[in-house]
Amino acid sequence: MSGAAAGFHLLLSLTDCSAPAVVEEAARREVRLADLDDYRMVRAADAAGSKLVLGYGNLADQAVPGAVRRLARAIDAARRRDRSGIDDGRTGERAG
Repeated sequence: MSGAAAGFHLLLSLTDCSAPAVVEEAARREVRLADLDDYRMVRAADAAGSKLVLGYGNLADQAVPGAVRRLARAIDAARRRDRSGIDDGRTGERAG
């Protein structure tokens, strides 16, 4: 995790699942976040470069624990999904 000192966003590095899969799974759990690749001129070449942009500027302190739990569930679901080889919907190829 990086970026906390910079302001209203954090970057979360993913090591074993794809950012697009996490973004989709998080949306199902009413957690909004972004794939850092959406802000890059050139997409990351591999999963090792997968990062999420987590905004917290409009999040009440008491909402943080629930949001973190839902994000953790989304990451777990994305890991399972990537391991099973389900298409992530963005490239037309197998995820992972």
